[in-house]
Parts: sequence; structure tokens; C-alpha cells
Amino acid sequence: MNILRLVNLFKEVHSLMGWIVDIDTEKCNGDEECVNVCPSGVLEMQDGKATVVNIEECLGCESCVEVCTAEAITLTET
Repeated sequence: MNILRLVNLFKEVHSLMGWIVDIDTEKCNGDEECVNVCPSGVLEMQDGKATVVNIEECLGCESCVEVCTAEAITLTET
């Protein structure tokens, strides 16, 4: 299997999956670590808290969950 076919297969599978990113704003400490680590630009800061703005771009990598010291982020596959 060549690399281009493999990449296209990954994109096809990814398009069938989705993710829910939930941020507990009561727990969020506003340190922006999750925003900075997200490779897809799913999160941005609004009013000092992380906010989901591009959920359709989420890869499900859980980088945001791993860096959140406040444990304010949960990621669920749909």
C-alpha cells in the first residue's frame, strides 16, 4: 500500500468519526496550554477561558486533555 493511499484512507476513516470536546469553565485556569498544544486549532481563548471553536477539526489526539493541569477537558468519541 503506498503512502498516498494510506493517507487518503486515514482521511476517509477520520471523516466518519467525530469528537466532543467539553471544557468545564469552572475548572479552567486560563493558562492556554491546551490552546497552544492543539495541532488543529480546535480551541481558542475567550474571556480568559479555553473555548471550542473548530470541533470539526478535532483529531482526537487528546493533547489538550494531557496538558490540562486543571483537569477541565474531556474528550469523547461520537
